[in-house]
Amino acid sequence: MQFPEMKRSYTWGALINFESGPSREVTLFIRRYPTDLDKRHSHKWKENRVAPPVDSIRFSGIENFEEVQTFFRSIKRKKHMTPIVDWIAYDPKQKSKPGQLFIAMFFDSPGVGVTFQCSNFVESEDPS
Repeated sequence: MQFPEMKRSYTWGALINFESGPSREVTLFIRRYPTDLDKRHSHKWKENRVAPPVDSIRFSGIENFEEVQTFFRSIKRKKHMTPIVDWIAYDPKQKSKPGQLFIAMFFDSPGVGVTFQCSNFVESEDPS
């Protein structure tokens, strides 16, 4: 069975913000690391010092919504730091199946992460 794939790598990306809702959904806004960008963006960043785009990932139908929301609220309270993504991928410790995906997300601090138990995720690229 095929599952949705992550279209981009978010390694070393900065978690800029997150939003909850409207129901059991969380949207993450991540500024990807410049070397991971396509040529259309990387030359702008290097030559013109334009900031890399902020892409989003929306997780929907989150079964462990309270856990996920609490995790991101605790990160948001630490205003002195911007969380840097280590990796986002299917959780190798859990078995995903259609409508029940396990997506793990870890940050550059050891042991700091969360697993989304969700029905789907959608990535959106910054239109700039």
